[in-house]
Amino acid sequence: MEATTKNIVAYVNKTLDRTKSNNVAICLGRLNKNTLKALACHFKSVQLEPFGYIRFER
Repeated sequence: MEATTKNIVAYVNKTLDRTKSNNVAICLGRLNKNTLKALACHFKSVQLEPFGYIRFER
């Protein structure tokens, strides 16, 4: 797991804990396919949304 993926996973988990929600959409800009696959391993679902947002669900 590269540093970028580790940082994103930590940030998303912290945001989910803070909001007490099971999903959150975060604007991360452009990510390559390998990074998205690595993120998908850590969450129940990872969905691309318009305008560069990615929805994470756990």
